[in-house]
Amino acid sequence: MVEGTISRSDLDTEECYLPTRLIHVGGEQHEPRLVVSRMHLPFLLENDGCNARYIALSYSWGSRTEAEQQLKTTMDSFKSYMQRIPIEALPQTLLDALLVCRALGVQYLWVDALCIIQGDKSDWERESANMGNVYSHSFLTICAAQGDSCQSGFLKRHPPSQLEIPFHSSLDPSVSGRYSLRQDSRLHCSSFYNTCTPGLPFAVDIRYSSWNSRAWTFQEVKLSPRALLFGTYMTHLCAANIYEPEDGERQLFSRVMGPSLTNNDYSHSMTRSEAYSDWYSLVELYTARSLTYHDDILVAISAVAKRFFTNLSGKYLAGLWEEDLHNGLLWVNTDCDGEKSDMKTAYTAPSWSWACQPCPVTFYKSQSKRGVIEKATVLTAETSFTIDPYGQVTDGFVSLSAKAYKISSTRHWTIHVNHKPLFRHGSNGDLSSDVTLWLPLASGEGGYKAHVRFDRNYILEEHLISQMSIVLICSDGWDKMLGLLVLPSATRDEYTRAGLFMSEDFIFGGAKFWDNVETTTIKLV
Repeated sequence: MVEGTISRSDLDTEECYLPTRLIHVGGEQHEPRLVVSRMHLPFLLENDGCNARYIALSYSWGSRTEAEQQLKTTMDSFKSYMQRIPIEALPQTLLDALLVCRALGVQYLWVDALCIIQGDKSDWERESANMGNVYSHSFLTICAAQGDSCQSGFLKRHPPSQLEIPFHSSLDPSVSGRYSLRQDSRLHCSSFYNTCTPGLPFAVDIRYSSWNSRAWTFQEVKLSPRALLFGTYMTHLCAANIYEPEDGERQLFSRVMGPSLTNNDYSHSMTRSEAYSDWYSLVELYTARSLTYHDDILVAISAVAKRFFTNLSGKYLAGLWEEDLHNGLLWVNTDCDGEKSDMKTAYTAPSWSWACQPCPVTFYKSQSKRGVIEKATVLTAETSFTIDPYGQVTDGFVSLSAKAYKISSTRHWTIHVNHKPLFRHGSNGDLSSDVTLWLPLASGEGGYKAHVRFDRNYILEEHLISQMSIVLICSDGWDKMLGLLVLPSATRDEYTRAGLFMSEDFIFGGAKFWDNVETTTIKLV
């Protein structure tokens, strides 16, 4: 199956690329070892290695304990691994990948744990910035969708669990037996890239897969020209826009995995508006996945951002695009489980970026054919980064020329939940992080002003509401205004995002509320 399908696909690449390091998989008489591409003699003799093929591995490391116990290359082990990687110490998933390479006659394998020097910050920053190249130039990517850690392996097929139900006929006591129930490998799926088709065995193999829930694997499979996925039920191959399970029932690649990002014409065949919309959809899917370290949130999608840059060409700002900030700022947190919401992390992004919080997000989607209309102007927008402008950031701000209205006192403003005021003057109320409703904001006279939605990193009390401002960002049609809730930061004349508001043309809300509000400069950090 693999050889036949790959022979029909285009194996040419636009440029010659080899990862910094690769594993030479060895053979029956030779153990695997680590090689440095620019120093490896066969690559030097073969047109700088342009004809060399390597396979990349996409897998889940597992829990923190399993990840820590995994065999890794460090500064201490680097030299010895260039002589020999102890095959007996390889976790089962890496050993299985090595065996697949040998079976396919491919001599080189790329695995992050062994090809990136673990514990070396500068090496990790440099190599993680090249992750997109590693997967997009690979001959094949092995996706270990079976099991939940590096110790699980993927070559041994595990039969599905089965339920036995005894049966005794009430009509004929001599008739007895048992029913055997097991999960159907063709059970439909509704949530893989929002494009799974009923009846595809691929859907079941990835639906509950730990591999499919990990954030890092998102860009790995999206950018791979060919992917060989080992599931619980079947093995699946995606190549040349064709998906083919081992039972031979072919489907279009896009039907099971959404649009491929490996097609060179993909980004150039759509309008900028379509590209921005696709980006927001991908971010929504990506943020629903899990990260062991939230600090990786921008790094683990940086290769996808680079691919989009070929069409968008604008400034990339911690997960958003400067030219479409009026849309990009309109995100809200959704379905943030306890493990994620309690995650304590270092700085990952400015407060106006979806990457600042470890929760799934969704973006506002206009129902108007024209889309939303800008009501604020971006004056300046910058982020500070380490080595990769698409990766980890250390700082960032956006300066806007916008209409901003300060809520001067909760004496005159009330937030309601289930028609009851959440805040009353003289009493302390708070909005716990599990409230996900759009809450109405009204004046002291009871007149509706707007609906507000707080970000999950705020436990809001009355004194915070009295410091809050609402900033107009855009309109959707003539009757709906949208923007940000902001609070003063610790630095004078700087603000942090606290949530989103939507004001409809009702009572005192909508466009008329902003008629007499002056435009000012707001700096968001």
